Amino acid sequence: MIEWRWRVLQTPGHTDPRVPSRSDSPARVIVAFHGDVKRLDIGERFALALYHALTGDKMPYAIIMYSWRATPRSEPSRRTTKPARSRR
Repeated sequence: MIEWRWRVLQTPGHTDPRVPSRSDSPARVIVAFHGDVKRLDIGERFALALYHALTGDKMPYAIIMYSWRATPRSEPSRRTTKPARSRR
């Protein structure tokens, strides 16, 4: 289990995580996972191989990203990881 607290004193104005050009989040937590690449479908394996060929780096098997929400709160947010989906 991973647990954290965060507090942002001032959020950037006019942000919207659903719009790529306006997704300037003041705080993010990204968790990367290792996994058995052989269990991925051919498209996902191709994407991993292409990324490695173009950059020389290995892309994580899977990631979860949590972003600060735009609604201001007086208390810090508290999040616990719960995978949105699992790879089979």
